[in-house]
Amino acid sequence: MPAFLVTILAAVFIIGPAFTTLPISDYFRSGQTWRFFFRNIFLNIEYMLPGVWGDRVYSGFNGSAWSIPFEVGCYIFLVFSFIMCRRLKLSHWIFVIIALIFAFIPEQFVEKALGVNYTIIVRGDIFCFVIGSLMAIYKDKIRIDHTVVIVLLLVCVLFWRCSNIIYYLFPAATAIILLYATSLKPLVKLHLKHDISYGVYLWHWPVLEILYTWLNGINYWLFFSTAAVAVTIVAYASARLVEEPCIKLGRKLGKREINIKDNSIIILILFVIATIIAKVCY
Repeated sequence: MPAFLVTILAAVFIIGPAFTTLPISDYFRSGQTWRFFFRNIFLNIEYMLPGVWGDRVYSGFNGSAWSIPFEVGCYIFLVFSFIMCRRLKLSHWIFVIIALIFAFIPEQFVEKALGVNYTIIVRGDIFCFVIGSLMAIYKDKIRIDHTVVIVLLLVCVLFWRCSNIIYYLFPAATAIILLYATSLKPLVKLHLKHDISYGVYLWHWPVLEILYTWLNGINYWLFFSTAAVAVTIVAYASARLVEEPCIKLGRKLGKREINIKDNSIIILILFVIATIIAKVCY
């Protein structure tokens, strides 16, 4: 979230004024500018800033940010699970099972039961998030070797034509195979000291838009090479200046004993309600 908030601030107060076709005063008086600011803060993703790249197909400041609300929702679910398990002395597996059931419920049934459009929930992503959470919790007990990889590949080939199964199986299998691949010695030696992956995710779109504005018409491969270098530099800066300090602070806070008080659930519920209201109002 800190790195995402930095992109929002940069979009509204630096990149937007630099690239808008409107006078600066009109840009900051525009309701669209502040709608972009507040909607994104409350995770109701808004893509357009007034006069900024508006004449392009698939334009917008950051088209890849659509997945962030889903990620935050999953993390909120983890917090609720932690609190409920501690308060009710339940096994966290109960909430894992609930999440998996939720992920597999056909969309049309939920739409009829709740009377809402359920298509905004990407059920496959929920399934993958649960599997990833389990692997993170039991990382000291789970062993991934070449036998697991071979079995996963064979299972994927076996169910390749079963779309309902492969929809969930393929991304999970891909992630597990990549985990195994990154444990091999040649790839371990290539391990980067600073993780720029999230920075690449956050910044590649706006950097590409900026470069397209400046370098439109140049050779494709030259543009691609320039973009790769520029995105890497910005992502590195994001990792060093924003992400790593926040992660360090989070780990320091995480070492403390967390006291689950009676009002903690109420605070979380109020946070969720406030976010929903913000989405509706803005």
